[in-house]
Amino acid sequence: MLIKFRLTIIVATLLLVSFLTIACLHKSTPEPQPSSPVQQPLTPTPVPQAPLKQVGFVNDFANVFDPATKEELETLVKSLQHDADVEFAVVTIDSTDGQSIFDYSLALARDWKPGGTSKRGLLFLLAIKQREWRLQVSEALKKDLPDEVCQKLSEPSVALYKEGKYGEGVKLYARAISDRLRSTK
Repeated sequence: MLIKFRLTIIVATLLLVSFLTIACLHKSTPEPQPSSPVQQPLTPTPVPQAPLKQVGFVNDFANVFDPATKEELETLVKSLQHDADVEFAVVTIDSTDGQSIFDYSLALARDWKPGGTSKRGLLFLLAIKQREWRLQVSEALKKDLPDEVCQKLSEPSVALYKEGKYGEGVKLYARAISDRLRSTK
């Protein structure tokens, strides 16, 4: 019985020593530390991986607009430019290829520079596969189109996007934005 007791103590001691050795070895490998924002330089948002070339005010790269819808949108955004000096670029794509919709739309807006010299520009991006959209508003229009107003104006369109009625949704949203900008002029 004494031998069994000593054998149990020896086995328990060996197990404890093994466990502590493994734990020490595991701890000896430095754990990755979160990087400090101070250590990393600030970099601008990159241009989307496959830069898109603007082909006009309405850029339907996802081919979700029928010709009549595209023509109506072109007329609407051209009249907004004429009447309120606002350039409004509409873009549909299949996917942002892993980039966030915010980063992609911001990079596209920086590359295309809607608003030109007046800097009164908007860029609306609709990513079909992600089922996401984003409106980028230039600083010159932030007073007339704050985020909460843009969100409120978009609500009827979101229901149409969910039904796959992208053309109707974009037209409705573009009209609402256009009406808002004309009323604040």
